[in-house]
Amino acid sequence: MTTMAQVNAQVRSLMNDSVTGWLARHPDVPLMYTGDDFDPPDQSNWARLTLLGAGAQQVEFGLYNRYRRPGIVRVQFWLVAGLGSGLVYDYADSVKLILEGDTSTGVRFFATGLPTEEAIEGTWHRWRVDTNFDADELRQV
Repeated sequence: MTTMAQVNAQVRSLMNDSVTGWLARHPDVPLMYTGDDFDPPDQSNWARLTLLGAGAQQVEFGLYNRYRRPGIVRVQFWLVAGLGSGLVYDYADSVKLILEGDTSTGVRFFATGLPTEEAIEGTWHRWRVDTNFDADELRQV
């Protein structure tokens, strides 16, 4: 069974891995998770991860009911203005290498999209990349 709490834990496990995770690749770029206590750095790049869920679909009936829960792992990057957008592609590639195609946690991560510029906020340029996923939850009837 894969609940949304388990999906959250599994995403964090991959992103926080000490060898292949975010900080292993970008030790000077803090990664925060939506809802966690975090004080963004001044004049330094940082990232935020948010899990977005979509409506579940029942895909199997019988002794066990299977519910497929799709969603998006959204990673947003706040880049200090004037440092160029080249870093966003490096950051996006890191998300892709960490998540894309991984099924080791019971969550199926699909392709990571190209970076999308979201907004300019004062001295920050905000970008994002999305990685679609789904996870199945089995319930015995």
